[in-house]
Parts: sequence; C-alpha cells; structure tokens
Amino acid sequence: MVEEKQIAKYGDSVSVYLSVSNVGRQSVYEREKPGTNVSRQTPQNVRYWVDAPRDHYVFTNEELVPADRTRRRALAWAAIISKTDCRDDEADRGYVPVAVSTHGKPYIAAYLFAIHDKPIEEIARDMGLTNSTISQYVSDVVNSRR
Repeated sequence: MVEEKQIAKYGDSVSVYLSVSNVGRQSVYEREKPGTNVSRQTPQNVRYWVDAPRDHYVFTNEELVPADRTRRRALAWAAIISKTDCRDDEADRGYVPVAVSTHGKPYIAAYLFAIHDKPIEEIARDMGLTNSTISQYVSDVVNSRR
C-alpha cells in the first residue's frame, strides 16, 4: 500500500509530494506465526519527490537519516527551482550553478544542503558563517522568505 500527498507548492508549477509505502503491512513472519507476541512491521519506505516542469526529483529517506532532513532537502530544491528556474542537480560536489549563486548566500547554502547533501555544519565552515545562519538561510529559502 502506498500513500501519497502533496505537502508544498511553489509558484504555479513546482510541487513537493510525500510518498509512504508499506503502510500497515505485516511482515511475512507475522503472517506465518499468528498468535505470537512478536510484533514486526515491515519498514516504511518514505520518499519525497519534487514535481517540476519537464523533471521529477526523488529524495529517498535513508535508514539512518532523519526523515525531516530528507523533507527539508526536497523542499529546498523545490524552492530553488521555483525561484531560479535552475534544474542542474548534477554540479560537481562543492560547486553551485551560476543561476543559483546569483541569488546570494541563502540560495548557495540551500543548494549545497539540498543537492550535495552537505551537513549544515560543513556548509557553515566552508562559507565562514555560523550554523544558525546557514540553518536560517535554508529555512528562509524553504519558506520563500528570500
């Protein structure tokens, strides 16, 4: 079973969706051993996808990565696409496309976070700013405040 819902919309053409699969599905072990006190749910697969004109981008939640981080990455990328019309998600690690960098430090930080999956602390160190400033930049981009 898969549940999908739209969680954000940027402008007229960019949306972010949440997709959760294996919702409420029992594992094979539970079906084979009814009446046992063992409770094993099949892990849920969580993914966020950005629907933009001509392209779809998928952000999959890894086992050890908090789901909120994956969500913020997808939202940041959707906001960047909406504002800059940039769809270059394959820039070399550490590089930012000109279409993004011309929008300033908040968009540079958000791009490094969303596309290169850099931790806030690493972005702050590389840009010579504080962790809280970078976190605020990403939040501002996600919430269309910049």
